[in-house]
Amino acid sequence: MANKLLALISNKIKQSNDENAKALIEEASKDFQIVKKISREYESYTRHLPRHMPALPPDQITNIEEELKLVNNWKRYINWEKKNPLKLKSDDLVKKRVMFAYEQSFSCLGYHCDIWHEAACFLYNFYRNKPNAEQLQKEAEHEASYLYERAINTYMRNNLLIHLVYSDFEEIRGCYQKCYEIYEKCLQNVNIDATLTWIHYIRLVYKRIFI
Repeated sequence: MANKLLALISNKIKQSNDENAKALIEEASKDFQIVKKISREYESYTRHLPRHMPALPPDQITNIEEELKLVNNWKRYINWEKKNPLKLKSDDLVKKRVMFAYEQSFSCLGYHCDIWHEAACFLYNFYRNKPNAEQLQKEAEHEASYLYERAINTYMRNNLLIHLVYSDFEEIRGCYQKCYEIYEKCLQNVNIDATLTWIHYIRLVYKRIFI
């Protein structure tokens, strides 16, 4: 009787192990297919991205169509990363992957102010509608501010538009002293139109005094 009971238990355990193994294999197979699909998508989005091509100032670009194609290819890849194709559960990891994509694009598109602005907007808006993320939102805003600061001290040092956008960003945050510093920096740069700078500078001062 005992031998029969042991044999029955042994068969049940074997059957259970076989079923568990089958379930694990099926689950692993599904995961493999998902990873395989994502890998193919990643390859299709990044195949034509020249990561080691240096960024060129606007006056040195000889083929406008190729440059626009390059911009569109980078934006397609970045937008794909924003969709979280890996289905990551960590918001921080999603943000890091997207910003890594932006950082790669800067090496090729550093003179395109819209890329810098889009990256800063992504950081600023990433946590805005997420619950219990006030501290993370503040940190993301600081990251966005630092990104603008990097832009105006590197590729965008002679670009008035990015300075104005940066100033508007700091004005929204209530950092008015920083706004003044940005305009003063513009006025000291002989390659930036002083007239337009003064117009925006005076507008800000007027708003602060009379509104």
